[in-house]
Formats: sequence, C-alpha cells, structure tokens
Amino acid sequence: MNKVLLSSLVLIGIFSMIPAFATSAPAQIPFNSSQFTSSPFESFAGGNFVVFDTNSQNEIILAERDGFGTVFGKFSLTTNGYDQYSMIKNVPAQTITALNIDSNDSIFYATTDKDAIKKLSENGSDTIIYDHDARIADFVINPQNENEIYLLQSFTNEVFRINNGIADPPVQFVLPGGVAATIIAVDSSGLVYLGYGVGSVNGIKVLNSDLTQSSIPDLDLETATGASFFKVGDIDFDSNDNVIVIDENWFFNSSRYPSNIHRFHVDENGVWQLDWTTYGTLSPSDSTSPPTHNVAVSCNGEIIISLDIDGSGVFDSLMRFDAHESTSCGNSDTEPPVITLTGDDPLIVEVGTSYAEQGANAIDNRDGDISSLIVINSSEVNTYSLGTYAVTYDVTDSSGNVAEQVTRTVNVVHKFNVLSPLENNSSNIANQGSTIPIQFELIDEMGNPSTPINSEEITFTINSIGCPAYPRTIIDGISEESDETFKATEGKYKLNFDTKPYAIGCYSFDVIVQGLSHFILVELK
Repeated sequence: MNKVLLSSLVLIGIFSMIPAFATSAPAQIPFNSSQFTSSPFESFAGGNFVVFDTNSQNEIILAERDGFGTVFGKFSLTTNGYDQYSMIKNVPAQTITALNIDSNDSIFYATTDKDAIKKLSENGSDTIIYDHDARIADFVINPQNENEIYLLQSFTNEVFRINNGIADPPVQFVLPGGVAATIIAVDSSGLVYLGYGVGSVNGIKVLNSDLTQSSIPDLDLETATGASFFKVGDIDFDSNDNVIVIDENWFFNSSRYPSNIHRFHVDENGVWQLDWTTYGTLSPSDSTSPPTHNVAVSCNGEIIISLDIDGSGVFDSLMRFDAHESTSCGNSDTEPPVITLTGDDPLIVEVGTSYAEQGANAIDNRDGDISSLIVINSSEVNTYSLGTYAVTYDVTDSSGNVAEQVTRTVNVVHKFNVLSPLENNSSNIANQGSTIPIQFELIDEMGNPSTPINSEEITFTINSIGCPAYPRTIIDGISEESDETFKATEGKYKLNFDTKPYAIGCYSFDVIVQGLSHFILVELK
C-alpha cells in the first residue's frame, strides 16, 4: 500500500496465481497474471531499497536509493504492458522508508533525514509536513481528511495522529507476544489498521479514527489462514474496503516458506471472513517460492506485489494481477467543499458608506482549507441606494467538485445623524436637573431626512459611563431601559430627557435603530 523494499525494478512473467480455497462468501475469485519480460529500469542496476505506491492515473511511483540519495520515478500500467519509465526528481542524501500518494496524486514520503514526512516538489525544495525526530516505521494519509496523517513509530508501537502538522499525544499499544507493529493503513471509512507480528504471532488490530479500540476484534492471521511462519508484509484495500494482506517470505532452517496473499472482509456482525488465500503459487521455474514484501491495489483494481525473484535478498520485481473489480482510474473524489460565512449575515450598511467584505471559509475533505479559492460576487451591492442585496460565495476543489453556493444578505439602511442642541461629541454638556432634547434623523440616499420607521422599532438604554465621555467606557452605575420613547416629528426623532433622576456625570444613550447601534453621549454638570 504505502511502502516496499525494491531494487532495479523488473517486471517479469513466469508466475501463475491460483486461489487455494475460500472459507466464506464471496466465492473464489479467478486471477489472471499480467506477463511482462522487458525492464525499463536497467539504468538503476546499481540501486537498491525502493518504495512504491500507485496513483489515480494508474501509475506506479517509485523511490529508489541509488547510493547517493533517492531517485523518484514513474511509469504507467497499460492494458498490454507499461509505458516508458520517466524520472520525477533526484533527492540527494536521503533514505526513504515509506511513501504515500493522496487523492490529488501528490507524493509524500518518510525519510531518515530528520526522520520527517515530506511532500515531494518536482521543482524546488520538498516541504516538511511533520518533523518527527524519531524513526518512522510507516505512515498513512487519512482518506477522509487528507490534512490528517497517522504515523507509526518504529519499535515502540506508538501511533501519532497528526493534523496540519500538529501531533496529538501518541497512543501506545501492547500487542500479543510483545511483538512490534510495522504496518499502518486506513480504509475509506477512517478505520485504522495495524499489522503486527513475527513467526507464529501475527495479526491485525483495528482502531477507530481517534485511535481507540474499534468493535472489530483482532485478527489472528495464522489461525485464520492456516499459513505457517507468517509475517505481515503490507496491507491495502480494494474499492469495497476488502482487506488485502501479503506476508513476507520466511527463511527457516535453510528452507524457504511460501509467500501468501489473502483477502478478508468484516461481515455485518463485525466478524472477520477469509475470502481467498494463496499458498506457494507465486513460484518461478524452479518451484521455490520467491520472497514477497508489499502490496498495492491500483485504481483499476489490479493487485500489485513486490518480489525478490532470484532470492538475492533484494526485492527487484513487480507482478500485477487482475482482481476483476469494476473500478476505473481517475480522481474518485466526489465530495464537494463546504463554505461557511464569517461576519454578520445579514450585514447592515448605512447608505453612502462603503461595503466591507466579511469573508468566508471553505473546507474540503481532500484539499483542506481552500478559503483562498472562494469566488465572491458582490457586484449587486449598491451602498448609495437603499435596499436589500445579495453577495454570493462559490468555490471548486481540485477534483472539480462545486460547493453549494452560499449567500449573504446586505441591507443598506438610512444614515443615522445626531441633531443639535446635543452633537455626538465631547461638547454634549447640559445642566443636571434640566430637560434636554435628544434628537436624531435618518437620511435617505438623496440626502433628505425622513422618518421611515415607527417609534416602536427604536430601542435604547441609558448607561453611566466614565468622564470625559471619550472614549466611551461603561462604569458601575446606571444601565437601564427607559420608559420614554423617541417620537417621529417634523422629519426627525426626538426624546425629551428629564435629567432630574440622574446624578452629575456622563451618560450614553445606546440607540438601536435599523439593526445598528449608535451612541449619543451626554455630560451632566
């Protein structure tokens, strides 16, 4: 799925693959081995230790250590063979331990250089996604949220969940026999699979996305398959989330034990079921079973495995098998991003002022935060004309999925203006005990005062504030709603304020009209 040790990659065709038995539904699946004899990788004859994965374009991506660093390359699988190998990039002085490809075909790899996960850049420096500072056994990108990575640390059975480069505290697992987990994988539903074991102790543990134990029990692979000397080499999933498991070949007492491929599914009762398994059928002409190490399921459903064809200890060959899945290549992401408005909705703007965009966020299941790609259309808004307007927000992710359009309502309302004898400034001074008129008007788009709303639509409170009145800072004291109301008269709104109940000091009339708050400041001497 996400890593393999290979060298001088060669595609050969001297194998056959026959299902041995099936313990439960679905029925046995016939396999056809695609056969190839030529190699596009002769230029890498001196290299070793390659990792590989597949992308949505039915390409195999390779990372091979050539003695000076790592060379990334690719070739496409075709119906009758493969196209010419092409180099992607040479990354000097780095050893790759794991490789993943996301739904956008971006390449991520784990390196012993700083023990980090990096994103490959074909031009320029690679980006460090997470600097772990400890040896990484394996990592996998969560297909439900590709900003999230699960990292398995070597030797310690600690799993880290990393989101946007920030890691949660690790979760450590105690596995049967004290063995170590070496493989981590995530299915399309977000379940996390740990492959562990050595010798007769081997299995798969299934976790929830928060790394708690799922309701699915651990799978004892030796008991389930009958295979001896099994070691989990790799785990991948087909398009139906069936689990494809491959074991590494074992040498014991100078004997080579068979390599096996198995497919499991979990039934509706949460019970593991073995669909099919193979025993010793991946054999070259001398009938000895070649070591196998890793597996990947391509976008068209083919199972691809790595092999050490000559027993040299170097995994230098690949095979592909037709699993007869009705899948197709190309980006399978069909989930649209989601737009969320920031700021007010509706947004209220006084006539004659400018419209200030409030913004929005867009989150995609694969691309993450794509807020910068939002297309905002506020062309209909005319702040010089009273009325209601719409601002629209649209965005499309890298897979072409279009978000549901979001609309913000913009209400352009009359302009608020305080009238004399009290202006909205620090000279609003009156004698305590007197009755003073507090007045304001609402100005339309033609600059004319009007009374477009009823008095009942105006609310206000009186707050005791610090003196001087600027800045406006509410202090302990009066903060009350008034029984008085502003009355519309002669194109304006007026309130006669009786100051007798109020002590000397500063006060703020907090008036709410047309959905906006306004402050009229008064100082009593």
